[in-house]
Amino acid sequence: MPYRPRDLSDQYFSFLPLDLLAGFKPSEFFPRGWYCTACGMLNAQRCFRHQICQSSRCKRNVERGKVISDDSALTGHVDPLQALRDLHHFVRIQDPLDLVPSSVSGTEYSLDDGMRTLTYEFNNGTRVKHVFTGNQELLQEDATRLLLTVQKDVILSRSDLQSPYFTSSMKLDSGQAYTADMQEHLEILRPIFDIQDVLLRYMQGYGEINDSNINHILIQAWVTPGSKRGTLFKATSHAITIICLGAEVVMNLVPKRGFAEISIKNAEDPMEVVVDADSERILSASQPVDNGNRWPSETVASATVIDVSDSCRQGDCDLGTASQPNPASHVVKEASGPSLSSGPAGNSKAIQRGKGVGNKMSKKAPSELSLTLVHGDAVILEGDDFECQIKRTGTTILLIGS
Repeated sequence: MPYRPRDLSDQYFSFLPLDLLAGFKPSEFFPRGWYCTACGMLNAQRCFRHQICQSSRCKRNVERGKVISDDSALTGHVDPLQALRDLHHFVRIQDPLDLVPSSVSGTEYSLDDGMRTLTYEFNNGTRVKHVFTGNQELLQEDATRLLLTVQKDVILSRSDLQSPYFTSSMKLDSGQAYTADMQEHLEILRPIFDIQDVLLRYMQGYGEINDSNINHILIQAWVTPGSKRGTLFKATSHAITIICLGAEVVMNLVPKRGFAEISIKNAEDPMEVVVDADSERILSASQPVDNGNRWPSETVASATVIDVSDSCRQGDCDLGTASQPNPASHVVKEASGPSLSSGPAGNSKAIQRGKGVGNKMSKKAPSELSLTLVHGDAVILEGDDFECQIKRTGTTILLIGS
């Protein structure tokens, strides 16, 4: 019976952990498992917004079209947008929080509907486009509608209970259209074609890819914050469009063929050095860069993490032996624009800033393109395969079309 844990604890002792008997309300907490009142089986919580019992009895009932309980098991719990974001995340944003390497040029366009596109051009024809809503509710109507539809009608599941990701992957034939008899097949639902239409509209209207087609859709969702590297978007032969629904997401992108190499050389202009007072590490080194007509107007060299040993304090070290940078330690912004939330730069440690003269460095400045996507924002990838680090801030759904 749908008792809440506090009700059961006041009445009698239960051998079952009380959280397994709670009602399914993911906005309050995400359950580790649940108890099926129809057959008595304990189930791990494998689905994002659904609870479908894995017992043979309940599976047979689903196949026969029988209703398991008062609510159909195939109707998911729906959380509105306001339950997935903090109140201050509804504020309109003037400029995107994008961190751009000094070797990447960018252009910005404002469209008639109020949407803005920021296009970042790499060497060898690679392109990344950020479709920016400015967090305006009027421009997020399609995203808000899809947020509710996906939760209600699309079953997202995980095979590994340790994984934070709930996924669903669909392949569509080219030019395939929705028909009423497709509702008999759970793998082809009307919401998938709605998602396809929106992805195509973003790709063609904002990405300016007229001959585009989407025949593969991957939906990926999560409920816990965190960070994970290792995602690869293969956009060499075809463009990929990614739309963010729900809480904001930070995507750090590195093209397989790399950025244009720019080294820090001897310069008459002073170099700004940022040092962590506690760990005595150089967090970043930057100097002015002439960008010409690039966007944004102020760009600095990429930040590098360098350990400073005792020999370095005596002037015997080579700053060219820098270790691989940690994106979380970047404290110098490479693009202008206000922060929506406290990002990597919001470190409570004391920071010491000093001026020095730039020495010749043997290593090239490492870098990555960092995009912050809010609800309704999209990123379009073209021309290369992209290694991606995804930073999760809360409950989010990504719609990925290719």
